Amino acid sequence: MQAGTGTVESLTMELEAAKGISDDMENLLAGHREVERILQERRKTGVFTLVTDPGWLKDAIVDSF
Repeated sequence: MQAGTGTVESLTMELEAAKGISDDMENLLAGHREVERILQERRKTGVFTLVTDPGWLKDAIVDSF
């Protein structure tokens, strides 16, 4: 992006793309946190629990911020 160039439409497209990347990064970080949680549980107890409810992951993302 450069000052004075482009259109409102191109700026909107770039902002939407940046939002998509941000959302993807949030999901990636949530996945990393979940893996770390599982590994910590495994280190402490020798067993681990996998969460299969996709709603849980969304809640974890919201709760972590």
